[in-house]
Amino acid sequence: MRQNMHEGFRQSQAWLHSWAGLVISWLLYLIFVTGTLSVFRGEIDYWMQPELHAIGKVRQDQKIDTLETVFNSFNTDNQKIAFASISLGASYQPTISVRKFVDGKRQHETYDPRTERKINLSRTVGGNFFYRMHYQLWYLSPWTGRVIVALITAMMLVTIITGIITHKKILTDFFVFRPYKGLRSWLDGHIISGVIILPFLVMIAFSGLVILIGFFMPWGAKAVYGNQQGNLYQQAFNFPNFNESASDIKQNMPSANHLIEQFHSLYPHKKISAITLYNPSRENTKIVVSAEDENSVNAVGVVFNSQGDVVSEIGATNTAAAIQESLNSLHRAHYANYALRWLYFLAGLAGCFMIASGLILWSKKRIVKNKKQTTPMQRIVQTLNITCIAGLCVAVPSLLIINKLIAGKVSQQPAWEVAGFFIVWALTFFYSIIRLSSKAWYEIFFMAALMCVGIFIVNLFYPYSNMFYAAMHDDWILASVDMLAIAFSFIFFFIGYKIRSSYKKIV
Repeated sequence: MRQNMHEGFRQSQAWLHSWAGLVISWLLYLIFVTGTLSVFRGEIDYWMQPELHAIGKVRQDQKIDTLETVFNSFNTDNQKIAFASISLGASYQPTISVRKFVDGKRQHETYDPRTERKINLSRTVGGNFFYRMHYQLWYLSPWTGRVIVALITAMMLVTIITGIITHKKILTDFFVFRPYKGLRSWLDGHIISGVIILPFLVMIAFSGLVILIGFFMPWGAKAVYGNQQGNLYQQAFNFPNFNESASDIKQNMPSANHLIEQFHSLYPHKKISAITLYNPSRENTKIVVSAEDENSVNAVGVVFNSQGDVVSEIGATNTAAAIQESLNSLHRAHYANYALRWLYFLAGLAGCFMIASGLILWSKKRIVKNKKQTTPMQRIVQTLNITCIAGLCVAVPSLLIINKLIAGKVSQQPAWEVAGFFIVWALTFFYSIIRLSSKAWYEIFFMAALMCVGIFIVNLFYPYSNMFYAAMHDDWILASVDMLAIAFSFIFFFIGYKIRSSYKKIV
């Protein structure tokens, strides 16, 4: 009787794993693909702005000198600037980026450290498109998108737990892969990919929920802080009050070099990543100099007043805040060097395969069960599988191609890039409807291979951006995007070839 109860429990968990996985997997696959690409969103940003590539490498001291120019520009600006963020960028980014919030409107400026002057860059949605997509989707309000992603993430944890319970031989099956065995091969691939990255999956899902917890469980903070929920973070991380109105009394900004020297006296081994200013060039100015360390999960910052004196040091003030900050850094890979970021990327790809193999396995099981007769439900699932798995592999490279085709040529370039991405993705959906699923699978993967080659081809028309110029000038960040595109073109072609040569329906 106990054995029957145990088997009944496993069967119920298998049912929950199967159907919960199906319901969330299409969006979860999108979240995983875009989240994986977000690991290198800065590098994608750099690739999608060809004007930067002609500048070449600049020294750190040139960037520091340009900071003085930026600070002086606030002294001569008569507008009341509520907020400004200055990003020094990564070592491969040759410019300094300044974002301002003036009279309820955002302004963006870019400085060339060689000349310490403003330059015009073509606006692009950049790698930030993938970053935003993976945690709040697109064309939805931020609140709606984040709540949907949080619910899917919670369901992901459920499918992980039920998957472990369902596959009772999960550890022994991990060491077995049986190719060319139909359903058995797909199940082996699903289990192996899931077990290899199981700690990564749990960490990503749990930390993602912690990051978004304020959006789908806001009641505790509202009960204590009401409409002033920003006070929660002020207390948790020792932030001063940044909500003060700008003073009417003008006051020149302190020296940037002075601030940097004081910061390095407190944190001698930290590299400054950004400077944030609240009410700049006013008597009540507050300046935050912050740094992110590749060897620490906790970012640090120092707050200065308008005279350049240290007001406070930013950091977690209690255990809960420290845990939240650590999980945030683990999820976003803020602490990671390039080796760890590549591990994140590869783990993300394994997660994409795990989700895709689960979707394909669900469909194949039901095709076999129904003696190879496709029901309307199965046809819908097939179409969504093809669109989501193969179609997304076409849409992603299309964004980069569209960027290079219209860079600096149209107004509202970011909107055109995003629209192009969704149009291409929608076309793969309609294509999967009108074609037999067995043909649509490999044909769309062949399209994905061609699109990846297209990235390399369109980049050849930019003399300072193409892979050969970048390699000759040791700009391997720039060259690596083209190299990865070529690598993925071979991968997608191989997948399409194997599907075509198998003479079997992949559903």
